[in-house]
Amino acid sequence: MPEPIAITAKQISEYLPFAERSWRRLDASGQCPRGHKVAGRKVWRLSDLERWAAQGFPDRKAFEVNQAN
Repeated sequence: MPEPIAITAKQISEYLPFAERSWRRLDASGQCPRGHKVAGRKVWRLSDLERWAAQGFPDRKAFEVNQAN
């Protein structure tokens, strides 16, 4: 099966050490990469999550600044 491009909050725990509820709190407080709405569902790009983890899990603002550079 091919690797997905984006995942839901429910699938986060398969890739990162966060439970769905914890992930939703991180998202609401701006502590994780920005999600995207696709067909009415919020998803996160795996490539963003991989870069975010590699950078040491910075808050959303710092992550976005790093992406601009």
